[in-house]
Amino acid sequence: MEKETVTFNEKGKALTIKCCGVEMPAELTFDSVNDFVHRIETTYEDLESLCLGMANELEKKEASLLEIRRIVVRTRPISCELMDIFNLTSEGAKDS
Repeated sequence: MEKETVTFNEKGKALTIKCCGVEMPAELTFDSVNDFVHRIETTYEDLESLCLGMANELEKKEASLLEIRRIVVRTRPISCELMDIFNLTSEGAKDS
Protein backbone atom coordinates (compact mmCIF):
# COMPACT_ATOMS: atom_id res chain seq x y z
CA MET A 1 0.00 0.00 0.00
CA GLU A 2 1.38 3.36 -1.05
CA LYS A 3 1.80 6.14 1.47
CA GLU A 4 -0.26 9.31 1.22
CA THR A 5 1.57 12.60 0.91
CA VAL A 6 -0.17 15.70 2.26
CA THR A 7 0.71 19.26 1.23
CA PHE A 8 0.01 21.98 3.82
CA ASN A 9 -0.12 25.76 3.52
CA GLU A 10 1.77 28.14 5.80
CA LYS A 11 -1.08 28.01 8.35
CA GLY A 12 -1.02 24.21 8.58
CA LYS A 13 -4.18 23.62 6.54
CA ALA A 14 -4.08 20.53 4.30
CA LEU A 15 -4.25 21.58 0.65
CA THR A 16 -3.69 18.40 -1.33
CA ILE A 17 -3.35 14.67 -0.79
CA LYS A 18 -1.32 12.50 -3.13
CA CYS A 19 -1.86 8.74 -3.19
CA CYS A 20 -1.11 6.14 -5.85
CA GLY A 21 0.48 8.83 -8.03
CA VAL A 22 -2.67 10.97 -8.13
CA GLU A 23 -3.06 14.28 -6.36
CA MET A 24 -6.41 15.65 -5.20
CA PRO A 25 -7.58 18.56 -3.03
CA ALA A 26 -7.79 17.72 0.67
CA GLU A 27 -11.28 19.23 0.89
CA LEU A 28 -14.06 19.21 -1.68
CA THR A 29 -15.12 22.79 -1.04
CA PHE A 30 -15.57 25.16 -3.98
CA ASP A 31 -12.49 27.21 -3.09
CA SER A 32 -10.23 24.16 -2.61
CA VAL A 33 -11.35 22.52 -5.85
CA ASN A 34 -11.13 25.80 -7.78
CA ASP A 35 -7.58 26.44 -6.53
CA PHE A 36 -6.58 22.86 -7.35
CA VAL A 37 -8.04 22.94 -10.87
CA HIS A 38 -6.27 26.19 -11.74
CA ARG A 39 -2.80 25.19 -10.46
CA ILE A 40 -0.07 24.98 -13.11
CA GLU A 41 1.07 21.54 -11.91
CA THR A 42 -2.39 19.91 -12.02
CA THR A 43 -2.44 17.17 -14.66
CA TYR A 44 -5.25 15.72 -16.72
CA GLU A 45 -5.07 12.53 -14.64
CA ASP A 46 -5.47 14.60 -11.46
CA LEU A 47 -8.58 16.28 -12.91
CA GLU A 48 -9.97 12.93 -14.01
CA SER A 49 -9.45 11.45 -10.55
CA LEU A 50 -10.96 14.54 -8.95
CA CYS A 51 -14.12 14.20 -11.05
CA LEU A 52 -14.47 10.51 -10.26
CA GLY A 53 -13.77 11.11 -6.57
CA MET A 54 -16.36 13.88 -6.39
CA ALA A 55 -18.92 11.71 -8.19
CA ASN A 56 -18.24 8.96 -5.63
CA GLU A 57 -18.74 11.40 -2.75
CA LEU A 58 -22.02 12.63 -4.28
CA GLU A 59 -23.27 9.05 -4.60
CA LYS A 60 -22.44 8.40 -0.93
CA LYS A 61 -24.23 11.56 0.17
CA GLU A 62 -27.24 10.72 -1.98
CA ALA A 63 -27.43 7.22 -0.48
CA SER A 64 -27.23 8.70 3.04
CA LEU A 65 -29.97 11.18 2.23
CA LEU A 66 -32.22 8.43 0.87
CA GLU A 67 -31.67 6.39 4.04
CA ILE A 68 -32.54 9.40 6.20
CA ARG A 69 -35.73 9.92 4.18
CA ARG A 70 -36.66 6.25 4.66
CA ILE A 71 -36.16 6.55 8.41
CA VAL A 72 -38.26 9.72 8.57
CA VAL A 73 -41.07 8.11 6.58
CA ARG A 74 -41.01 5.02 8.84
CA THR A 75 -40.97 7.03 12.09
CA ARG A 76 -43.34 9.84 11.13
CA PRO A 77 -46.55 7.86 11.91
CA ILE A 78 -45.16 6.89 15.31
CA SER A 79 -44.22 10.50 16.05
CA CYS A 80 -47.66 11.75 15.04
CA GLU A 81 -49.36 9.10 17.19
CA LEU A 82 -47.25 10.06 20.21
CA MET A 83 -47.99 13.73 19.66
CA ASP A 84 -51.71 12.92 19.57
CA ILE A 85 -51.48 10.72 22.67
CA PHE A 86 -49.70 13.43 24.68
CA ASN A 87 -51.67 16.26 23.08
CA LEU A 88 -48.53 18.03 21.84
CA THR A 89 -48.07 20.55 19.05
CA SER A 90 -45.19 20.31 16.60
CA GLU A 91 -43.21 22.69 18.86
CA GLY A 92 -43.57 20.30 21.78
CA ALA A 93 -45.78 22.51 23.96
CA LYS A 94 -49.07 21.15 25.27
CA ASP A 95 -52.20 22.63 23.76
CA SER A 96 -54.54 24.27 26.22
